[in-house]
Amino acid sequence: MPQLLHFPLSHPTQPNLLCAEEQIYFLTPAEYNELTTSGKLEVLEKAAQLDKQEVRQMICTKGEKEIRLLNAERKVLYDLSFTSLAHYRKFIGQMAGMEQVKDGRRKRINPTLVLFLMLLSYAFIWAGTRPTPEDIDPEGIRWQLAAIVVLFMQWLNALIGQQAILAIGLLGIGGILLATFWPEIKGKKVVVYVASDG
Repeated sequence: MPQLLHFPLSHPTQPNLLCAEEQIYFLTPAEYNELTTSGKLEVLEKAAQLDKQEVRQMICTKGEKEIRLLNAERKVLYDLSFTSLAHYRKFIGQMAGMEQVKDGRRKRINPTLVLFLMLLSYAFIWAGTRPTPEDIDPEGIRWQLAAIVVLFMQWLNALIGQQAILAIGLLGIGGILLATFWPEIKGKKVVVYVASDG
């Protein structure tokens, strides 16, 4: 009998994955029970299976314990959802000939956008902490953009008040920090593997 490693999956009909040297088998509870009690390899011949050579790419999501298997045309062969991180890692190790090519396929916020939003939030905090924002003369400011910001803050102060402006600035800073570090907080990490022979 070939060496078969068992991996429990979160799947409604085929919760048992058996990994051999060249094949992957997907068994129903009845098929798995028959194989373990009788040891008949004929069960594997009838079960859904996949040749490891067909798998040309794996997209692995660590936080979700999920692996997507794709063929050479990048069509999805199987979506695997493992019940534990240990099984998730062990399965990746069983896929010989796969090389990691991309780590952390997380969408990160653009650094230029972060800088702009931080400056904008700072403008709100600055206007929200001035004793009398109306006393600042925009005509005396050399940078035209800064003068426009001051005029906008004076108008906003008259409209919603200084405390609301300060609150917007603080919420803006909090939102930027959350958006920047959310992938790390969530712990969702995507790693891409491709077949080393092509």
